[in-house]
Amino acid sequence: MIQNTASPQMRPRSHWYPWIFVAFFATVIGVNIFMVTMAVSSWSGLSTRDHYRKGVAYNQVLDAAEEQASRGWKAEIIAESGLSVWLTDRTGQPLENAAMVAEIRRPGRRDLDQDIALMPQAGGLYRAAIDWGAPGNWDVRIVARLGQTRYVESRRLWLTP
Repeated sequence: MIQNTASPQMRPRSHWYPWIFVAFFATVIGVNIFMVTMAVSSWSGLSTRDHYRKGVAYNQVLDAAEEQASRGWKAEIIAESGLSVWLTDRTGQPLENAAMVAEIRRPGRRDLDQDIALMPQAGGLYRAAIDWGAPGNWDVRIVARLGQTRYVESRRLWLTP
């Protein structure tokens, strides 16, 4: 008589392979649920108030930029011993007696930001004495008004130490 020495209770070594797939997909689903929960409950992504109204008004911004470009005004901005701006029309003639303000912003340093009125000089030159405070990048936005006409120019300036 032959006896079977193998135990009927023994399973093959590969019996747990399907559980690897189950564990993998359970992990993926769990991570996805966590990510969706974090995305929905955290920052909304909106960085401005009245975003809808500003988005609708964007066409007005584009129209104003097109109108400004059609006028052909130009501003030359120089940052040496203060701030100097030459404002000229399409033909290169100086535009005098405009009310001009410079909005000066230091990226990353709000404590150095300032708004300064530029004084008209002769020949379309406008100047202001400015204490820049530090060398490096500066964003300058010039807003000039001549009668009912508005001109805006933005530049990034590099001040050497």
